Amino acid sequence: MLHGCRINRSNALAAGAALVAVSFLCERTGLGNAGIPRLREVPVGAWSEYRSITGDLRFRIVIAVVAREHGTQAIETTVQDESVPNAPIVVTRNVLGINAVVGDKSIAGAVQVDDNIPMTLPPEEKPSPNTL
Repeated sequence: MLHGCRINRSNALAAGAALVAVSFLCERTGLGNAGIPRLREVPVGAWSEYRSITGDLRFRIVIAVVAREHGTQAIETTVQDESVPNAPIVVTRNVLGINAVVGDKSIAGAVQVDDNIPMTLPPEEKPSPNTL
């Protein structure tokens, strides 16, 4: 549990929808090669909003390229569960290398639930071949 936010089916669906939305953001701006978007070509400040509806679950997802500096770029994903009154708003920030494409590992990251203090995420690790 993170500050009262449990990982459950709706949170997992929101995370999956956010990943799909990043890809759509890059497609919408006409970027990418062979289906692999080059994030460095998406302008800083570009954002896209999506709605994901599955049964009774309704999510609002906003993906934005918020910074590009010192050889890195930052993408923020805001997810709000609109099917639950007063549900927390979760914002994640992923910092990627300047030449990263969708699917590359983050260099650094953070997650913030509502107005709580942001929590730093550990660097992503390549999964063991045995867990794939």
